[in-house]
Amino acid sequence: MFGLFGKKKKTTLYDEIRDFVAYQKVSKLIEKANNLLKLGRREEAVNIFTDAEQVSINSVNNSPDSFQANLLLAFFYKEARVYDRAEEIFDNILSSDAFNLDEEKRIIVGAELQKLRREKPISEKNKRNSSDDFTKIYSCQNCGRIINYVTMPCPHCQWHPSDVSRADA
Repeated sequence: MFGLFGKKKKTTLYDEIRDFVAYQKVSKLIEKANNLLKLGRREEAVNIFTDAEQVSINSVNNSPDSFQANLLLAFFYKEARVYDRAEEIFDNILSSDAFNLDEEKRIIVGAELQKLRREKPISEKNKRNSSDDFTKIYSCQNCGRIINYVTMPCPHCQWHPSDVSRADA
């Protein structure tokens, strides 16, 4: 009854159709924008991406607790290559109690989030993480084995560069 007393409004067939229509519209707009980018028409593509983003945001604004609407917004940001926003929305879907995800949906969204983090371009990964988080390894120029330090002799063949300029090669 009007969503009072904390009862969650049940989704109706209209809500499902509205979410499906929004998905169809967004996917067509993304495809059109990607084709325009391939043709080198960047300004037109940006306008179409903006339209697709607006449709996705309106879908979430109309029903903020809708799993499909939030998933559509994450889908848009992933396809538009705005990986940080997509990651944020997937995190929100997984951590929020509003969506009441069953185990299968939780696994699927978690896998998509993991895939997004794993396949994110290096330029996007380095915005958040510094390179100090990773171990730098080198290959010995004499024997080819992996070593940790370029400034010390190789522990396998005892080779080391004769000067600093050879170490960077």
